[in-house]
Amino acid sequence: MIKLILALAVIESGMNPKAIGDNGKSVGIMQIQVPVITDVNYFCKKKYKSIDRFDAQKSFEICKLYLEYWGSVYTDRTGKEPSPEVLAKIWNGGAYGWRKEGEVGERLDAYWLKVQEELNRLNK
Repeated sequence: MIKLILALAVIESGMNPKAIGDNGKSVGIMQIQVPVITDVNYFCKKKYKSIDRFDAQKSFEICKLYLEYWGSVYTDRTGKEPSPEVLAKIWNGGAYGWRKEGEVGERLDAYWLKVQEELNRLNK
């Protein structure tokens, strides 16, 4: 999971904890949006704040918790363990990003290819 999160951080922000994207909706090294904080706080009984998105360590924790939670939902729904591809699509496309189709699905497929390339680079 650590290598996947590192690959996501490279793709999302170029490892820049001060990055701001999506017209200010996505911030920090992981480009976290407020609904992700809401999910993690609710489902994982945490107390992260919006400002924590600018803290690289807290952003990694938030990402890990989000992926673990929604990855377990994926397992419950499909009976399969989530692959790195599924987790990357959840991160970029939301809780059910793994099942999106059409234009959004194509965008998530392209996102996964970028993440996969970065994972391959990290594994060398």
